[in-house]
Amino acid sequence: MRLRVLSDLHLEHFRQGRELPEVAADAVILAGDIGVGLAGLEWAARRFAGTPVLYVPGNHEFYQQRMTALRAAMRQRAAQLGIHLLDNDSVELQGVRFLGTTLWTDFALYGSRTHQDREDIPPGSTPFETNPLETIPLETIPLATVSAALRMMPDYSLIEQPDGEVFAPEESVRLHREAVAWLAEELARPCPGPRVVITHHAPLPDCIPPRYRGDVLSPAFASNLESLMGSAALWVHGHVHDAVDLSVHGTRVLCNPGGYPDEVPEIAPCLELVVEV
Repeated sequence: MRLRVLSDLHLEHFRQGRELPEVAADAVILAGDIGVGLAGLEWAARRFAGTPVLYVPGNHEFYQQRMTALRAAMRQRAAQLGIHLLDNDSVELQGVRFLGTTLWTDFALYGSRTHQDREDIPPGSTPFETNPLETIPLETIPLATVSAALRMMPDYSLIEQPDGEVFAPEESVRLHREAVAWLAEELARPCPGPRVVITHHAPLPDCIPPRYRGDVLSPAFASNLESLMGSAALWVHGHVHDAVDLSVHGTRVLCNPGGYPDEVPEIAPCLELVVEV
């Protein structure tokens, strides 16, 4: 099965639209941050008419939106458009099982607060071993990372929770734990064919671009799900705005972002990437 892989097209920053080359594929994977609100779904239905689309919401889809309401609206609109919205959902196409979730983050990429706040750990050090299925108490979320996220990530000012309050790091952790538990359960099920996982947030420390490894904000972009690798043939993610192509325990981990307009020359996005599973 030939899969066209894209993420982070950020159509809201391309007023004249974003041109994509024509590429033959059996399905298109859109791993989040395509457009704000329902715009990404509407665009995908037009742009890839006649080709199955697997769409996972990113964090930017929720900007200036109330999260619960938008999740429901995206599910309804995707069904109307014939798009496979994967928000803690799975679907099988041509014998391939696709599992999709935004994923979010637990901010524990470099360990819990007890570890991260120790002054003797230099930037760029090897992340602490963590088991994503172990519940990390909210009070151990690393202070430095959460403080940086609150200052620098629009998620925590532009996304609304159901009660009208702004989206909080604690809610990201809750959603992350929910997603990881769902993924672990799905990946443990017998599956006769190949599996593909699609997340927006990155699943491994090595998905962080080298220039940002050890950065205090990096845990807002990735978590350590190495223990879930090996059960899927392919894991597609977005969010980091750098190309990623790794193999971990037999799982190929891939990111193919479009990026913001001013990033395009730097990251040289491959807008015609197709992979086979």
